[in-house]
Amino acid sequence: MELIAAAEVKAEYAVQTAKINQAAKADLAETKDEVAEQEKEEEDHSEQTCSYVLYIGNLNPKYTSDVLCSMLKDIFGMANVTLQRRNIEVIRKSGQAHAFVQLATEIGLEHVLKCLLIASDGEKDLTKELVKKGKSLVVGPGKKSAFGNKDGRESDYAGNSSEGDQQVPQKTRKWLQKETKILPIRKSAHYPCRLIDQPGRFLSGTCSDSAIVQKEIKGKEILFYGAFLGSETRNVEFKRGGGDYLTVTLKHHVRKYMCAFLNSEGGSLFVGVEDNGLVRGIRCDHKDEDRVRLLIDSLLKGFKPQVFPSAYTLNFIPVIKAEDTGIFLKVIRLNVHSSKQQREPLLYETDQGEIYLRRDGSVQGPLTGSAIQEWCRQILKQMKYILVTGGVISGIGKGIIASSIGTILKSCGLHVTSIKIDPYINIDAGTFSPYEHGEVFVLDDGGEVDLDLGNYERFLDIRLTKDNNLTTGKIYQSVINKERKGDYLGKTVQVVPHITDAIQEWVMRQAQIPVDEDGIEPQVCVIELGGTVGDIESMPFIEAFRQFQFKVKRENFCNIHVSLVPQPSSTGEQKTKPTQNSVRELRGLGLSPDLIVCRCSTPLDTSVKEKISMFCHVEPEQVICVHDVSSIYRVPLLLEEQGVVDYFRHRLDLPIEKQPRRMLMKWKEMADRYDRLLETCSIALVGKYTKFSDSYASVIKALEHSALAINHKLEIKYIDSADLEPATLQEEPVRYHEAWQKLCSADGILVPGGFGVRGTEGKIQAISWARKQKKPFLGVCLGMQLAVVEFARNILGWQDANSTEFDPRTVHPVVIDMPEHNPGQMGGTMRLGKRRTVFQTKNSVMRKLYGGADYLEERHRHRFEVNPELKSAFEEKGMKFVGQDVEGERMEVVELEEHPFFVGVQYHPEFLSRPIKPSPPYFGLLLASVGRLTHYLQKGCRLSPRDTYSDRSGSSSPDSEITELKFTAMNQE
Repeated sequence: MELIAAAEVKAEYAVQTAKINQAAKADLAETKDEVAEQEKEEEDHSEQTCSYVLYIGNLNPKYTSDVLCSMLKDIFGMANVTLQRRNIEVIRKSGQAHAFVQLATEIGLEHVLKCLLIASDGEKDLTKELVKKGKSLVVGPGKKSAFGNKDGRESDYAGNSSEGDQQVPQKTRKWLQKETKILPIRKSAHYPCRLIDQPGRFLSGTCSDSAIVQKEIKGKEILFYGAFLGSETRNVEFKRGGGDYLTVTLKHHVRKYMCAFLNSEGGSLFVGVEDNGLVRGIRCDHKDEDRVRLLIDSLLKGFKPQVFPSAYTLNFIPVIKAEDTGIFLKVIRLNVHSSKQQREPLLYETDQGEIYLRRDGSVQGPLTGSAIQEWCRQILKQMKYILVTGGVISGIGKGIIASSIGTILKSCGLHVTSIKIDPYINIDAGTFSPYEHGEVFVLDDGGEVDLDLGNYERFLDIRLTKDNNLTTGKIYQSVINKERKGDYLGKTVQVVPHITDAIQEWVMRQAQIPVDEDGIEPQVCVIELGGTVGDIESMPFIEAFRQFQFKVKRENFCNIHVSLVPQPSSTGEQKTKPTQNSVRELRGLGLSPDLIVCRCSTPLDTSVKEKISMFCHVEPEQVICVHDVSSIYRVPLLLEEQGVVDYFRHRLDLPIEKQPRRMLMKWKEMADRYDRLLETCSIALVGKYTKFSDSYASVIKALEHSALAINHKLEIKYIDSADLEPATLQEEPVRYHEAWQKLCSADGILVPGGFGVRGTEGKIQAISWARKQKKPFLGVCLGMQLAVVEFARNILGWQDANSTEFDPRTVHPVVIDMPEHNPGQMGGTMRLGKRRTVFQTKNSVMRKLYGGADYLEERHRHRFEVNPELKSAFEEKGMKFVGQDVEGERMEVVELEEHPFFVGVQYHPEFLSRPIKPSPPYFGLLLASVGRLTHYLQKGCRLSPRDTYSDRSGSSSPDSEITELKFTAMNQE
């Protein structure tokens, strides 16, 4: 008996409850004679009851047997049937639960079932999802065991006994074997009872690994006529069958759907099921089964490539109806799946040479040639992973080498992404000291990451996210959060496997995220592992990638090891021992390098390459030399010259051309032009962290990009802002005068961002000198804020004007704390990431530099901002706030009237500067510093690629640099 949908039962609940007693008497006696006979029997016998055995399946297995018994008693009590505990037998096994109930009642069985269904619907915890989905409620006569034979074995439909999964408890058999009387039950139109005399005979199915070899299984799969199997999906197809289906139509459907499933993710074809998921069955006797097996085996054997028996399973599932008509109804289920052992996806075609695909629940085909090519492009695209490790010393140049490898592959037409792994415990780089770790690079999503991700973005011209920077802190935080939520189900959380698994999952997940503007999924992921091999912090990551290389297969994983080959000045001989030891340690940890990149001051001798090859178990061609070069733009060219492209094409089976494309040629032009530059432009960088150039890595790169665009060699004069303060004059007058000499001799002045009060007065002195002397000036972040402070003190006359960051009690707070900032926590409390700035005027210099756009989008990293209440006071004196946020509350771009170039920006434009697309504010500073800004603006802000990337590097004519390269407006599609 199938559980009827609860909604249907509830519709008649009110009526049936009121009339249940009268309806019971009416159903027990179909005619007046039967009623009279029954009344006569009642006179002769004080009480006569009928016994039944009910099988109730799919109970919730999370409850114990005692709880299930109690709940069943309550449900039957709601149906006006009283049961004792001994009348219920609950069987729980293998995550499933069902029950057999011996029922003795004077009420008609049909009405007992009606009430039982109503009561079951109320107990949703017990019959979870069963009533609505139409699961089985099988009714068996009390005179014969629904389990089968007396010995506890089940009988198939042919009468043969086979061992079942469950043995009937002895006490259950005793009361099941009692003879009871069954009354005929009339089927209701609304509640179609399915009463069968011997349910055990239907409780078997046949299944075969090969469609020919029949083998009984212990699953005893059965389906009930009218049951609901669900809906068709990408992996499930229903066919009604009927008529001549088995002899005519089946072979066409097998070809079509099995080919489509094999070319997707596998799937199942059900024959004997309506499209809406209702089970109907199809006539299928023993002879039909044999014919179907032979047909399917012969068809799949003719597929190209051949489909072997291990790849599919054929089942003939019996269908139970209410009445025993003697017709064998079956549902044929043919399941097919792709072999997990194959090294690469295969494109299957039928025995007639046709190709089908399964997409979104429908079948496409037969396919044309272009559709097949598109399928191959999608299905054969496998992610390739290139791991870059380092040995001997840190800071050896892994980031530049990893970026250069990505640049080479991208120039070959591939989509490349990058991941940087830092083994420190910090969650991110946001609270790092610039002295210790260099610059904090900011991404579009506000991620504060390692400066190497800036190299990746500049080299590859991509947009990364904060998850592209993986740290030990992030991994441990993720694992600990999962443990707290109970995701590990009480297991002991360990470095292996939980930490290593989390690392692998993170890498595989992040490698799939598109980073190019076209939104196409990457094909290659370059992973840089920070630190050196042997560091205790790196051990979990090394172990994770040792496992990872087997998970993704060797043909999809490559390890590049960067090592130092020192050359002592005393001997002049290149030493290979450090590299040998580093590679030996790496191989001892389970990773064997495919390429060994040797960092050295001069090119490697052939004998040195052969020695490294011999001791490090690689071919001489796999030893790559990266010696010191004039600029980093030559590193990709150096790698390409040594056959890296050919090696990757064969080692990783990459679909790339033999020679890199045009993109790498642009790098060659830039590198050649960089070496031939004659004119020099000097920029004074007035900062707090000038002793460590990595603290301003992106600023320096942005200046280089702009200088290269106008064919000038860049000279950066680093000035410690504290040396410009009057206190230094008293303590170290030499340093004071040297600092001021550098500042006065520079062509332009740049005050970058920073934190803390030290050196701020020196920066204000430099800004004041630039304003008074009409020197080109660019203030970034803190540089803009201090420009406002200087203007307030010297022009507005507010001598105590200051930022609340440095003087919280100042009377004139021209720079204030952001309202959303929480001063009690330093990490993650700044305004971070890409934000939109709207230009307020049409004639500003900055708007022209941005191509006349209505707005710009740049990356921010700051806590403080210009006080918006003082805007009018500044603008009255000539300091214009030409750019504000979209709400008009934050001052983000400031310009000074009647000055060649005095600009301040609250954001960090250096983060989006690229070698071929320099940042507009830095570009404007360089143009103004060489006296070309006015000419550039008059020419319509155009810069000619033909002229700027030509061989003419020493020309003094402005037209040789400035004509055609226009910065595209942000708001123009």
